[in-house]
Amino acid sequence: MSKVVLPNYQDSILNVSNSLLKHYGAKAHYSGQKELDAILNKKYRHIAVFLIDAMGAKIIERHRPENSFFRQHLLKSITTVCPSTTSAATTAFLSGQSPLVTGWFGWQQYFEKYGRHIILFKNEDYYSGEPLDTSILHNDLPYENIFEQIKKAKPSVQTYTSIFEDKKKKFLKLNELIRLVKKNFRKDEENFTYAYYADLDSLMHEVGPSHRKAGRLLKRIERRIASLKRRMKDDCLVIVIADHGQIEIEDYNIYDHKELLATISGKPSIEGRFTSLNVIDEAGFKDYYEQHMKDHFDLHTKEEILGNHFFGPEDVSQHDKFFGNYFLLAKSRYSLSYHEEPVHSHVGHHAGMTEEEMMIPLIVF
Repeated sequence: MSKVVLPNYQDSILNVSNSLLKHYGAKAHYSGQKELDAILNKKYRHIAVFLIDAMGAKIIERHRPENSFFRQHLLKSITTVCPSTTSAATTAFLSGQSPLVTGWFGWQQYFEKYGRHIILFKNEDYYSGEPLDTSILHNDLPYENIFEQIKKAKPSVQTYTSIFEDKKKKFLKLNELIRLVKKNFRKDEENFTYAYYADLDSLMHEVGPSHRKAGRLLKRIERRIASLKRRMKDDCLVIVIADHGQIEIEDYNIYDHKELLATISGKPSIEGRFTSLNVIDEAGFKDYYEQHMKDHFDLHTKEEILGNHFFGPEDVSQHDKFFGNYFLLAKSRYSLSYHEEPVHSHVGHHAGMTEEEMMIPLIVF
């Protein structure tokens, strides 16, 4: 069984974001990441952050040798947020605020006003696939991003992001990201660039994080990012992080387990490996858990999740309406699903509490 890792909100992706806010004179919402704070004492004019989706610390350790560029420039491994998933972690980084503050917890959340489980990034019904005529980001869970916060604090700093919003999010390819950063590093202005890369995550969902294809793509990512160092001036800094790792999974479809199904109402939400449930038969649910699930999931009440600060260091949240009364947190390879008909299942996934999912690299050069 994999090692279980809890989020450390003194040494996490959230603290990296707040180190950057402090560097530019913006208000920090939490402490900065200690080692990065020391590096940022130097007044860099050009800073680029590469966020490589799913490039967990264990994935680098598995696929890259000790003398590889990423491992040679690894400042340390830190934790992501909970759940270890893109919607929670990238939003935490881009806002400088915890999931408990932003309300961005998982891939899909139940919105009572719409009566639907909605995929936050896609604005569509998770279970039916029906698109919604709304924007969760703009209408329901808005936040001030770090680009806006930096500009308010220091208007002379130019900020750039590789993510372009139209009807669908558009992501730049790897070579385009490298060109963007090189171009910005040559400018006279002081600037900050956020470069997000999604393809590693997409590939590992399909083939798994142990697959040689994942290793080959990681090597290419490393080589292209390392190419920046050859002509970097002293006033340039590159930070490479991830939002989470991945682990090979097995599907556990609640719909196939009628005894379990009878103890809950509604459908599961948040994530398959960090699942919120509305339990209506607590005795029956706990009995089923003890007999069939306890080796694969940790069981927590909503109060325990909030009291133990899984989603952030805050004591209260206006967003606990998104939660049922119980949570199942994956600590093995199982991932919960809820589908009456067979669906395509991922080989690799994330959002659980294992070291493979929770630990991310902090690479600096």
